[in-house]
Amino acid sequence: MNASLIKDLRQDARRQFMLGLKAADPALGVRDILKIREDLENVEGALLIIALGKAACPMMKEAMKWTPKTLTRKALPVKVS
Repeated sequence: MNASLIKDLRQDARRQFMLGLKAADPALGVRDILKIREDLENVEGALLIIALGKAACPMMKEAMKWTPKTLTRKALPVKVS
């Protein structure tokens, strides 16, 4: 194999690795779901957000960004290891 091909293969491997990391990011998953939830704008009163698991805190932070600020919001992250 020549050096140029090896360099290209390394770049491709790194790109695929980074895409895999991004796909496995729970906070991004929360964001993607909450961005398309139009019904959250119709909620009145209070909203209790619960996140479970090792990634509970990052998911909770992301959920708080995407829920209406007009609501009383309570957050309960439960980290399970």
